[in-house]
Amino acid sequence: MISVCIIAKNEEKWIAECVSHLKPLATEIIVGDTGSTDRTVPLARDAGARVFEMEWEEDFAKARNRTIHEAREPWIFSFDADERISNRDLLKFTQTIEQIHPQSDIEAIRIHRRNYIANPLLSGFVPCAGDYPEEKMYAGYYKEQMIRIFRNLPHIRWQGKVHELIDRSLKGKTYESNLTFHHFGYLPEEESRRGKTRLYQEIGKKKLEDDPNNWKARYDLGSEYIQGGEIEKAILELEKAHTLNPREPMILSNWGYAVMESGDFAKSEKILRECLVMDSNNHDGLLNLGVNFMRQNRNEDAVKTLETLVAHHAQSFLGFRNLGLCYIQLREFSKALNRLQIALQIFPQYSDAKLDLAAVHFILGRKDMAAAQVKEVQNLEPENQRAFEMQKQIGES
Repeated sequence: MISVCIIAKNEEKWIAECVSHLKPLATEIIVGDTGSTDRTVPLARDAGARVFEMEWEEDFAKARNRTIHEAREPWIFSFDADERISNRDLLKFTQTIEQIHPQSDIEAIRIHRRNYIANPLLSGFVPCAGDYPEEKMYAGYYKEQMIRIFRNLPHIRWQGKVHELIDRSLKGKTYESNLTFHHFGYLPEEESRRGKTRLYQEIGKKKLEDDPNNWKARYDLGSEYIQGGEIEKAILELEKAHTLNPREPMILSNWGYAVMESGDFAKSEKILRECLVMDSNNHDGLLNLGVNFMRQNRNEDAVKTLETLVAHHAQSFLGFRNLGLCYIQLREFSKALNRLQIALQIFPQYSDAKLDLAAVHFILGRKDMAAAQVKEVQNLEPENQRAFEMQKQIGES
């Protein structure tokens, strides 16, 4: 009943296990190779996939559509080599599709993807809590919902050269599921291996050549520029995205962040306040406004903003950590200890918060407790320079 369709290029690290683990779910597994120079093709074939080769035209939607054209089953699951379904959830995917199949008015199934990442500062970061074995030793993830499972119908096709979507081509209903799968392609080693940021930037620019009034494409490109540290380019694209869609808070929160990174705190504050007029409890809007105040040493304003943040987002370890820093500056050390301890309850591996906590203990004359916190960080991150400097400071005092 299910055709799993994968596009791949130089995925020898991932492809064999990917194909093998999907066999209990799929009637057929199709791999469209876009020019691998490694062992992706033979490994995929040996694992049991039907493989064909195609030219890469710098268009993810076109490549995905070419692959689903080969599908023979009534349902398609569009998948990537660096994605996985937990063994415990494979049957749930099968049962859900079988349940939906007789309901002809439903054309697609929306599912949840966990994107594992190493940087806790990225928007939406959630610390791993051992819910799945796939979490392994990863720091955390961010979640997104997407349509990846859909009927094999001629009108259902991917659109967009990059950050491609199937949604616009649907004519029927979408079933909102609680199915979860896992993605490992945003981890630092994978981003570096593939040069993803630069690739997405280049394809994103070509996408805008075809559709210059696509606000989401401009937002995506601006976000890629932020990831790549190209702040001025990010500001330009996000401002254009806001002009095209002035009622979208996520544009304003990212634009305000980029402007803050450029050093224009007044303009950043104005943009972030506009975001909060639209959505008064917007997590990133409140967080970025609080950080904006912190960078100007407006710690009382930062505390007011960040306390509002954590009142509405009780799992915001970044909010609690930044509150700890503000209270240190205000010399309210008991409050600083409390907020930092809450941050670490939410995210126990948060090294920066551990070192902040060590700093408070040191200020209060608790050298042994400070040293213990520093040691914890060094055990996790032997190369952490801040921990090394603090160890030296504690030893010399």
